Amino acid sequence: MTNAQYYVSNSNARPIATGATTLAGAKRAAVANCCFHGQTIWVEQKSPYNGKLFAVAVKRDNPINMSGRGKWEDVALPAEWFASNE
Repeated sequence: MTNAQYYVSNSNARPIATGATTLAGAKRAAVANCCFHGQTIWVEQKSPYNGKLFAVAVKRDNPINMSGRGKWEDVALPAEWFASNE
């Protein structure tokens, strides 16, 4: 996909636009933007069809037991991703 617009957010924070052009770059930006250990980090992408943001990846860390680190999980895009506003 060209001109992909990726956003990152932590927990319930508002999504922040990144300059990332790939999902891997957006994941790196999300980790760099995380300010607390154990937070859940979301990577979202703007739909070119309707302009809405949809989660494309999530990394869930355990805030209680921080001996292990969470792994990135890709999220399947819903059918609404492809629906236009027209």
